[in-house]
Amino acid sequence: MILKKLFAAVTVFIMIIGLLPDYNEKFMDSAITAGALSAYDENIVYKIADGYVTVYASNDDITAAIIPAQIEGMPVKKIASYGFSSCYKLSHVELPNTLEEIGVDAFYQCDSLVSIEIPRSVKRIMPSAFYDCSFLETVIFNEGLENIERLAFAYCKKLKYIDLPSTMKYIGEDAFD
Repeated sequence: MILKKLFAAVTVFIMIIGLLPDYNEKFMDSAITAGALSAYDENIVYKIADGYVTVYASNDDITAAIIPAQIEGMPVKKIASYGFSSCYKLSHVELPNTLEEIGVDAFYQCDSLVSIEIPRSVKRIMPSAFYDCSFLETVIFNEGLENIERLAFAYCKKLKYIDLPSTMKYIGEDAFD
């Protein structure tokens, strides 16, 4: 009898989950934590929380993202987790000198991205941030960077040479695999 009730409960749970809408994973972080996003320009949307700005791509078809140092008088400190993931046409990114963290899978599979400069203000590059950016050839790391988490640049097949800053404290497993 207990097994039947457990089976029925699991079945109902699975059916309910199956009825939920399919959300774009890129925007799940914002939907869960802080409500609506605001548009900065045609390429960038953002949210303000805890005294700083987190930025995202406005859509998957953007070709360039010039991220400002401030929005609404607040510093831009984070590229959101999944913020620009699967933006296959994204070929040009400029990061501000206020940025402190590049989120999980932030630029995952940005296949048109060939080079990027990480500003000296960035302390941490989260796991898989640039995972499978298959045409990424050049990454300029500036002094100030401390942590590159696991798989951050994994499967960046064209990335052949890196010069890490003296401020590095931690490189995660398979960060450059």
